[in-house]
Amino acid sequence: MIASAVLVSTVIALVIFGALMYLVSRLREERGTFALMSDDEFMTNLPPGTSRDVALRVRAIVARNAGVPRENVRPDTKFFEL
Repeated sequence: MIASAVLVSTVIALVIFGALMYLVSRLREERGTFALMSDDEFMTNLPPGTSRDVALRVRAIVARNAGVPRENVRPDTKFFEL
């Protein structure tokens, strides 16, 4: 009886692990599909009148704290996507 419970638990754990690995691989694929964005392109996607200096500093801070290259941070980027 205990052996079958251990077997069932092991199978469930393996299924959950497999699902998590699939999700991680999908996220990695999606992150790779975004083209890098230059500073000039970044600025064209912001509202008119936005301070270039402030916007690019904030972009650099967000990138540094997320541990990603600055070019990966877009105006519509969400923190959980980084």
